[in-house]
Amino acid sequence: MAVWNPVVVWMLTLAVGPAAFFIISRFFSDSSPKYPVGEIDGVGDIIFLPLFNAAVFSYGVSDTLKVNSGKVFFAVAVSVLFTGGFLLWQKNRLTHNDWTRPVLGKLSFGGWYHGVFMLVQSFIVFTSLLIFYSNALIWVLLAGYMLAVLVRFNCVYFRLV
Repeated sequence: MAVWNPVVVWMLTLAVGPAAFFIISRFFSDSSPKYPVGEIDGVGDIIFLPLFNAAVFSYGVSDTLKVNSGKVFFAVAVSVLFTGGFLLWQKNRLTHNDWTRPVLGKLSFGGWYHGVFMLVQSFIVFTSLLIFYSNALIWVLLAGYMLAVLVRFNCVYFRLV
């Protein structure tokens, strides 16, 4: 069983996710606001996603990629649909611009980079849920990330609280 060092996975996730988003938004984007934009960026991307990845890779999620082509195909298909739908929504949403979309209808380099990151992260999440569906820790970590998403959407779009 290939078990990855959780600290290495945690650091790699931070490097290619939040750290890269921060650098791209500061040096490769003329639009504002810059990363981090809100709760999802500060709490979700920096705390919950790296811990989620560290947990599932330490459990051996990468082994499944070698032996279970049905689950891998399903995870790829759902990840492509999910990320594609998100990118279309992000590109054409009407509420605001940020470092990923400088103007309505156009994604920046940061937007495309975020899309690739989201595709890979979605694949990791969907694969992990198919394999470790009974593991409480990954559900708690995913729920923490989703709570950050819901808080962000509430603050930006719904303003319920």
